[in-house]
Amino acid sequence: MITNIDNRIAASMLTWAVEQLQDGADLDDLDPTQFTAVPVHPAHLHGELMNMWREHYGEAPSSVDVMQLQLGQEFGCPCCITTQVDLSDPTATLGRPRRLNRAQRRALRKRGK
Repeated sequence: MITNIDNRIAASMLTWAVEQLQDGADLDDLDPTQFTAVPVHPAHLHGELMNMWREHYGEAPSSVDVMQLQLGQEFGCPCCITTQVDLSDPTATLGRPRRLNRAQRRALRKRGK
């Protein structure tokens, strides 16, 4: 998945990335100036973030690793790169209010936020 950009642009970037993978590339082969792949924390797989997946496949993603492609300097503008949502963080949000569970609130307090 790709966040923080227009859905149509994200869809074309994802299509390109999938084509690369189908041609034998690995996520580690991606040019970091274009994309960095990070694992999506399991806390995000139960909310609305995966609605399209559940709608298409009729179930939650249970047997796949969900990855986020973060935009690199070539594709992201300088102001947006520093504010990208990092979905490897269980407390990250996409700008929508989300109620944190007790463990997530405790982790935030420990980090001093």
